[in-house]
Amino acid sequence: MIATSIALLVAFAPVGDVVIHLNETVIFTANLTEPAGPPITYQWQVSPGLSGHALGGRFEVVGSAVGAFAVWVTVLNGTGIETHLWNLTVLPPGSNPSTNNPPVTSEELSTATAYAMFGLFLAVVASAVALVFGMLYFSERRRRNEGAP
Repeated sequence: MIATSIALLVAFAPVGDVVIHLNETVIFTANLTEPAGPPITYQWQVSPGLSGHALGGRFEVVGSAVGAFAVWVTVLNGTGIETHLWNLTVLPPGSNPSTNNPPVTSEELSTATAYAMFGLFLAVVASAVALVFGMLYFSERRRRNEGAP
């Protein structure tokens, strides 16, 4: 008999990326949202440079170094598994998250706009091709059903 793995339904918090200042604490949680058979295991990890303290579905991290880090958890039992990743940014004391990003230059904006327009163009072309092939398929199908040579 082959055991199948099914996803566990887990609510993760916080939602989205996390930004804190040096020496601040953040708490990550993974809470089951449906009954699951025991034993439930939580495997918490944080990228090198920071450390955390885990207690079941709760993981506390202190921003002891400035930089960009990853925090992730794998929740599993005998039949299911779910994994989640957060990006954690630790800023120097007194810094403002909104001012730590350099302004976007007009060249970068033009490049991003060009890529977006090219993506839109590809989507339109793909839709047109699908439409043409769909029309050809149905016209050939109708021709065969009507007994045309």
